[in-house]
Amino acid sequence: MKKLTTLLLLITVAMSAAAETFKDEMHVYINGMEVSSMESIIILQNEGETSSLSLKNFALSTGEDVMYVGNITIDGISPVRDDAGIHYKKTSKVMITAGDDPADAQWIGPMLSSTLNGIPVSLNALLADKLTAEITIDLTETMGQHIIVTFGKSNTTRIDIPESEGARCSDAIYNLSGQRIAAPRKGINIVGGKKVMY
Repeated sequence: MKKLTTLLLLITVAMSAAAETFKDEMHVYINGMEVSSMESIIILQNEGETSSLSLKNFALSTGEDVMYVGNITIDGISPVRDDAGIHYKKTSKVMITAGDDPADAQWIGPMLSSTLNGIPVSLNALLADKLTAEITIDLTETMGQHIIVTFGKSNTTRIDIPESEGARCSDAIYNLSGQRIAAPRKGINIVGGKKVMY
């Protein structure tokens, strides 16, 4: 009996050690405009064949104004391993729960989640030397907002534009994928080598 108890204790300790915490820079964009940049924590929990990713105490801040959203947890992610690392991708409706820091905050995520029966969230993350993630939160139905959260990535975009005879690059307009476009489109464009919002 003592051996069985010891074995169960070891299994419990091994399962609880499967959680990893990542701390890095997070950038938040609402409808294409960066609204905040802060250090944040993501917890990646491996649960056998599937994983979950949690963005704890998520809040939007613009200067002194803060909108407390809550804990966003994406469950049932099937990781895929390749030479680049471990990929975590999933799109689902998520029930946002109240955060705990600060304890007295008015968390709006639970109210929005119950109104919509879940918030549409997409995750695209890669764990290699560090964790990089992009989380898209679709609040267009309730608040008219499309929120993109990047974690562990630089907020700068570099696009190498080759010089060509006949076209001056300073006059050229490109989208964020580096494709040349005839006229600026709604959102972020690269004009004269600089990011411009239209």
